[in-house]
Amino acid sequence: MTGSAVLPPRLRPGDVVAVISPSAGDAARYARRAARGVRALEELGFVVDVMPNATRDRSWVSGTVRERVDDVHRAFADERVRAIASFIGGNHSAQLLGSLDHDLIAGNPKVLFGYSDMTSLLHAVHRMTGLVTFYGPQVLPQFGEWPRPMRETVDHFRAVTSVAAPAGAFPVLDGIVREFIDWADDEVRPREQEKATGRRVIRDGRARGPLVAGCLPTIRHLVGTPWQVDCRGSVLVLDIPDSRYRVADADADLWHLRNARIMDGLAGLVVCRSRHFDEPLTDQLCDVIDEVTRPYGFPVLAEFESGHGDPALTIPIGPVAELSGAELTVLDAAVC
Repeated sequence: MTGSAVLPPRLRPGDVVAVISPSAGDAARYARRAARGVRALEELGFVVDVMPNATRDRSWVSGTVRERVDDVHRAFADERVRAIASFIGGNHSAQLLGSLDHDLIAGNPKVLFGYSDMTSLLHAVHRMTGLVTFYGPQVLPQFGEWPRPMRETVDHFRAVTSVAAPAGAFPVLDGIVREFIDWADDEVRPREQEKATGRRVIRDGRARGPLVAGCLPTIRHLVGTPWQVDCRGSVLVLDIPDSRYRVADADADLWHLRNARIMDGLAGLVVCRSRHFDEPLTDQLCDVIDEVTRPYGFPVLAEFESGHGDPALTIPIGPVAELSGAELTVLDAAVC
């Protein structure tokens, strides 16, 4: 990060939210869900402006690198726009990083939010400009939920992005949604929440430092690049991907971060829950986390409610937070 954190203006009713697709083209494949996500943002009081290339579908990406970068620049350059949302993640947002105009972005601070593969864009912007970014909901998965977004997700997103004061302790969410409903035919019934097993303290202790959050394999993608995530002195929150990601994959990715010395100087570690890991797999994951981090001695918390596991909390990247046992508390404002 360059200098001290730069806070974007807080969100208010009537603000314009631009929507981009920096990676996958799923907004085109699931147009009905995308439209529902846009309507949900409008019902929250926002004016939505979908960028010209955000609903394209070019195989595994939404558009060319140039088209996707143009949408990012257009959104930041537009003085009407106060926030920039992503339709969906994917695996190719890092393709944009070398083409970003950091001066343009730094001169137009906005609430940039998303998760999963959006990690690349969130951290590139934060590292190069100091702008606080937000690991939070996306238009297709969360705002497009049928028949409406989950209240816990929306309430915390608003608390973090609309109030110019520290958000305080992240609330404990008692429920988790584990079932999958095909987005091509998702207007059947609301997905059901079941009782969550709760946060797990793998290593107790207290730590304080700037919040850093991202999807584990995407953070690995950035290792060795100019946009590598700087975790020194930070409280790092790692999100576990959905779908075909296994405990064995997490083991490999965590060891890569350790071998790349990403964990050196870390103040504390928080690992998010996964909706497709049952209790035995969660036990296995916690054992892996304990093994990988044991030499460092910093506090470690698992089964945190953010990222791919719905409902999900919004994590500001940059403000100072404190990790104490099972509680994570934001001590600084994320918006001004």
